[in-house]
Amino acid sequence: MSKMITENASEEFLCSLSNYCALQGFVEDQFGLDLIARAVEEGIAVIKPMGIMIFNIGGRPGQGVCKRLFERRGFRVTKLWQTKVIQAADTDISALVEIEKNSPHCFEFFMGLAGDQPICARMA
Repeated sequence: MSKMITENASEEFLCSLSNYCALQGFVEDQFGLDLIARAVEEGIAVIKPMGIMIFNIGGRPGQGVCKRLFERRGFRVTKLWQTKVIQAADTDISALVEIEKNSPHCFEFFMGLAGDQPICARMA
């Protein structure tokens, strides 16, 4: 059994858990959606017929990538809610820039909360 995280764990420790994990072996690993992909895969075995999975997913990899994560596994996606949040100033997106340089993929960032057209990591 894995070790439980205590209630008094530091904020820094909890943040490190949310930002990094081992590769899960899914296509989505390259977009930082590895844990979501694993949760969906494991959910397939336990979800009831006509059951519902609800996820709160950041859209940085792009809405198309997020949607395909579910559709590839036979799920229909219904977006219930959407908002934008300000990117933390200390976030290093250089790895995303490198992925964009070496692939046709473009991550999605917005210029402020009111913007409706995404820009890629190279522009952000």
